[in-house]
Amino acid sequence: MEASPDAHLRLCNFIRRILQRSELSYSALLLAVLYLHRLQAVRRRWPQEVEWLVPGDRSGCAEFLTAVMLADKYLYDTAFANEFWANTNGRYRLHELNAFEWRFLDWIDYDLYVSAASFDDFIAFLEVTLALRQAAARGRHASLTYADLTAMSVPLPPRYAAELRLTLPPPAALRLAAQALLGSAAVYSSILVCLVVLAAVAAGPGALLSLAQGAAAGGGPAAGAWPPPGAGAPMQPVAPAPPGEALLIRAEAGPVPACACARAAQPPAVCPPGPPPEACAG
Repeated sequence: MEASPDAHLRLCNFIRRILQRSELSYSALLLAVLYLHRLQAVRRRWPQEVEWLVPGDRSGCAEFLTAVMLADKYLYDTAFANEFWANTNGRYRLHELNAFEWRFLDWIDYDLYVSAASFDDFIAFLEVTLALRQAAARGRHASLTYADLTAMSVPLPPRYAAELRLTLPPPAALRLAAQALLGSAAVYSSILVCLVVLAAVAAGPGALLSLAQGAAAGGGPAAGAWPPPGAGAPMQPVAPAPPGEALLIRAEAGPVPACACARAAQPPAVCPPGPPPEACAG
């Protein structure tokens, strides 16, 4: 529905007022938008017969309120009466709302039924439309987000695809396709890296060390299966060695201080010559 910037602002304020005062459900709001879409399709087909509900007012406030009234009545048995909407909207009286409702129904041929498949198709159409508008608002050189790619990848029925009128010149189409491919590649590469890191962490410290050594050498992990044997196995506690055995091991590696032998009360064969035990006290 084409309208001037002032009319668009009036419509936004009117919608905000209606939603705040009526606490309309999300389902009823989407159904009202679908009814408005049907009315717009009829108006494009017969522009002379289907005019605006209020002559001279192209803001769409009357059309929105009438669609909300019909959606609320169609979904709920205990719907708001027209008197409630007359007291809530602040613009139209009761007799005007009754006339709006009758004319709206006549224009859409009383077609209020919406199947589950038709509702899902319309939601997908709205998501694609919003994604395209947001991408256009970010500029020609802005990259597509993951949400944009997800919304645009949903197949649309032919009638909704024709309404988008996506007629891009070849350079723009190629640029859009390249952005989509690069965005998808970046997303899947990030997912793959995260999976590899999580698998390495789950395999244990040995797997991480082997992976780092293999990457530093320019190849995969060191020769052997992945993960390396023993990777991820729980560490077993090591019992401390007896003092004599520990000193024997140290003696093989190098000289053992005499004070250490004195404190451990080791035999002279193990300890090297040194000061008497009294000199090691303290």
